[in-house]
Amino acid sequence: MKHAKVRRGLGMMKKVIGKLRRKSSAKKVAATKPQQRAFKKISPEELQSLIAKKAYSFYVERGYNHGSDLLDWYRAEKAIMASLKK
Repeated sequence: MKHAKVRRGLGMMKKVIGKLRRKSSAKKVAATKPQQRAFKKISPEELQSLIAKKAYSFYVERGYNHGSDLLDWYRAEKAIMASLKK
């Protein structure tokens, strides 16, 4: 009797694992599809100017403290790219 319950339990576990594998493989396929990002048309010079202005505003917010210029630039890039994506 004990062995029959164990076998049924193992059979059910195999079914559940099979379903999970199918779901996860479907998610992987969906995740690997290339995502198209629609950015507004802007020249590289304009983009650099917008990023520089935003980075400067972060510098001002920090109280003109030196040493975090790259962090300000990356934050500005992220903010500008997000705003252009909309």
